[in-house]
Amino acid sequence: MKIEYTDFLESLNASSLHVLSDDDKRKLFDIHRHEAFILDASVFRSYEEGQHLYIVHSGEFSLVLKNGISKSMRRGATFGEVATLEQLPRLGTVISQSPESSLLTFSHTDLTASGMMPEPKQPNLLQVLFSNTVSYLHELLDTSIETLLKQGENEFTEFKEGALNPNILKAVAAFLNTKGGTLLLGVADDSSLLGIPESDNSAADKFDQDFQNLVREKLGAEAMSYVHFSHQLYRDKMIYRVDCEASYKPIYLNAGKGVSGEVFIIRSGATNQQLSIADAMQYIVNRFPYYLK
Repeated sequence: MKIEYTDFLESLNASSLHVLSDDDKRKLFDIHRHEAFILDASVFRSYEEGQHLYIVHSGEFSLVLKNGISKSMRRGATFGEVATLEQLPRLGTVISQSPESSLLTFSHTDLTASGMMPEPKQPNLLQVLFSNTVSYLHELLDTSIETLLKQGENEFTEFKEGALNPNILKAVAAFLNTKGGTLLLGVADDSSLLGIPESDNSAADKFDQDFQNLVREKLGAEAMSYVHFSHQLYRDKMIYRVDCEASYKPIYLNAGKGVSGEVFIIRSGATNQQLSIADAMQYIVNRFPYYLK
């Protein structure tokens, strides 16, 4: 769906692209799409390949990077530049924070076909420097297992032995309800490597399936959209890495206790803290304001 040129131009001129010539602005108008989003709708998530450039046309969106840093974006905000230019995995997640919001969207394919992003025939200094910057950003945000082990357990990292049991989901729930983080299975509290029991690919597949079932059973199916997991071999030990995004809705852990069996857990420093009902309600009001509207 497209919008009128005058309306398109108002958002474009509020963005960093206002410096473009009138001809280039018209080219962008010709290839743009106007996309509407409802509250809590996802534009894209971390790790997805970048294919589009975006400009906020109406409403508010929230960008959350994989290291927990968040940014609010309103009309004229431009995002997706790095992933679109290099077609690399997204550095973070973007979610609509308004009941009604919209974006001006430009695909990499259309931008290239329009001549606004010519394919380079010979790398020049600017292109090389840009690629170096992109690589640095990804290394900075996508923390390696080696770095996590050196840093030890903290606000964004927790280590557990390799067994799959409901206890490990306390950390997952806490990361989801706070700023996100990474859980490493197969690592002791002191950062020493233990590994997880895997002998072949079929064992790895079963481990994945058992983990997903555990998350769905104890945290709910919706939690899976915020959780990314992978098997990584490090120093001859198989480590199970669970990267958790910051959730946009409160996530409750079914601990099998009390009337409902559900508890609410957050990350506080290097520990997971279960909140009382009153404290949880106050935390949810502050942490998830749009969820309650």
